Amino acid sequence: KLQSLSSPEEDELSSISSSMKMNASSPQQQAIVHSFLEQFDYALSIMERECSYHPTATNYRMLGKLRIKAKRFDDARDAFEKCIQACTNSITDQTIELHGAYLDLSKCLIQLKRYPQAIEQLTILIKLQQPNQNAEAYLQRGIAKMRMFTKNTAHELVKLSSNRRPLLDINKALVIQSNSAEAYLARAA
Repeated sequence: KLQSLSSPEEDELSSISSSMKMNASSPQQQAIVHSFLEQFDYALSIMERECSYHPTATNYRMLGKLRIKAKRFDDARDAFEKCIQACTNSITDQTIELHGAYLDLSKCLIQLKRYPQAIEQLTILIKLQQPNQNAEAYLQRGIAKMRMFTKNTAHELVKLSSNRRPLLDINKALVIQSNSAEAYLARAA
């Protein structure tokens, strides 16, 4: 009988890892598995290769999400921009992918502290979406505005034009989705 030199916990993790890798049949599934295992470089190489062979909106969006998990926000921004371009050039309906890409791109821009750009992308998204489906876009735009105006005093914030006030967007998000804990937390901040 062969004995393992590693602990039972390490053996179990290794077994789970091997099992997950064997069950992942598509490149997307393989990338997800490696991302879950925090092997970001390998996961990204799989998706980058897949995007070069099949430059679809779905693949670019997934690549962007993987890059966010790996904290490579500038690269993620590039992938989301390619996703948006692929959606606009597609002859098939890519509405869900397009809306998701705009939202993901804006979150990425917020992480990069590029608040005006994030607000611009979210404004585009709000115009594209149905009025009852854009709570997340309003919330993220409100958060971007809050972060952009953090150096302003309360008195200065009152003087802002209504379209620049962060709380108006957060309140709109709550009107659309009244059970949004994130919106209540943002409003309290």
